[in-house]
Amino acid sequence: MDLGKHLEKLSVSEYLDEIEIKKYLSDALTLYFSGLPKCKPLEFLAEYFENVHNGTNILFRQFKYISSTKRNRQAFIRVFLRTYQQIPSNQVMTPESFGQLSTLLCPDLPLSLIRNASRINLDPNDCNNMTFEEISSKFCILFFYSEFMNQAALAFRNIDLNQTGKVNRTIFLHSLAKIVNEKQTQFSCPSESTLVNVLSVKDSQDEEHVMFNVFCVHLFKHPK
Repeated sequence: MDLGKHLEKLSVSEYLDEIEIKKYLSDALTLYFSGLPKCKPLEFLAEYFENVHNGTNILFRQFKYISSTKRNRQAFIRVFLRTYQQIPSNQVMTPESFGQLSTLLCPDLPLSLIRNASRINLDPNDCNNMTFEEISSKFCILFFYSEFMNQAALAFRNIDLNQTGKVNRTIFLHSLAKIVNEKQTQFSCPSESTLVNVLSVKDSQDEEHVMFNVFCVHLFKHPK
């Protein structure tokens, strides 16, 4: 489904839900009444939404707020990459050292998210030392698509009832496409064409089936 065409068909109230404006209004009002700034409410709201527009609204906020909307996630990723652009791309890091950098921008960012990102590797045991470029790329993608990846993992388990660790590529693609079509307005999803391309990368030893970790590796390497 084309997201742009989908949005064009929405009513005003449905469109406001899609762009998650209620979450921002709720947060803005909470901040205003908890701090009672000297400026007038409309001035406060104008400044708040100017920060949202500029992407600076996520600075030093809690993870719950940063991850609450697609726009916030995009803003955090931009700020993170811009802040640490001077770090050499080939500098080796552990998940813990990368986590220390992340918490300077978001104090309660869960280390589990970074550890999960580091495990997206053809060799799951080779995840303790990665280059900054590798771990930052995997972290940003997993952070942005976290709900989709959780849904994909659940779909994989539902197909792999015998717990073989592999599923049929065509059946898995059908399940992923269903997630995209039904959920892309609720959370960020890769395009169906991306998923088709990713699952077309076949294992020479088993062209019909795919392991979940292998799917994740190819998805995260796919140019987007």
